[in-house]
Amino acid sequence: VMAVSFIARLNPFRKLPFKKFMKFFISLGIYEKGWSNYLLNRFRGRSFCPAVVSSSLVKKNSNVLDLGSGAGHLLYILKKRTKEENLTAVEMSLPGIYLAKKYFCPKANYIYADLEKPLPFKGNSFNCVFVNDAFHYISNKGLLGKEITRIIQKEGLVSLNVLHNIKFGDSFIDPIHYPDTPKGYASFFPGFNYAVFSEKNSLEGNLRYIERKKAERKIEELRTFTIILSKKKFNKDIKVEIKSLIPRSLD
Repeated sequence: VMAVSFIARLNPFRKLPFKKFMKFFISLGIYEKGWSNYLLNRFRGRSFCPAVVSSSLVKKNSNVLDLGSGAGHLLYILKKRTKEENLTAVEMSLPGIYLAKKYFCPKANYIYADLEKPLPFKGNSFNCVFVNDAFHYISNKGLLGKEITRIIQKEGLVSLNVLHNIKFGDSFIDPIHYPDTPKGYASFFPGFNYAVFSEKNSLEGNLRYIERKKAERKIEELRTFTIILSKKKFNKDIKVEIKSLIPRSLD
């Protein structure tokens, strides 16, 4: 913790492009080459685009929380919808927080915290909460669901993206944590309406709405899916011009 904080204060690599900085992280043994390549290609990854599409639901000047923010790629997208100062990120990786602050969203509020424990926020603090490709990894999903329900405002919105499907257990590499069904995931958020979306066309900027009655049947076709939770009901596709939101290069 002290080492990363010290480097952040000195900022000796302020002019170093992201790609070269990742090579530096590899040389220090902070990241493996495979993880570095994953972060370099994150903006165009299939596990990232669903959150980009659902980010279009964020209204101007909203207070937005990104749980499990990683290296800050989603924060870069969210700051196009609201002020950077209105963005809060929670992450357990100090190198990830450093990269996010250096390259993607320098003015966001960063919190080093464990999502398995109560969140360090007052009730009704956020208009929107995003959990991208992370909620299924949480052991105590019930606690996190209650905590998100506590801190979200009455008319707020929760976006759970890239939720792993229990129907495809063989595709889930972590045997300790278990995926669920749409109804199962939604059960951790009492009092919220939920809508299920197919992520098959997310690379083209489209989350396809699946009617509740058909969801449990159609979901058998999808390895991952998105759920939007809110007091109001969603019943249509979510579309966005995705190419205009994603940077062409990280040089």
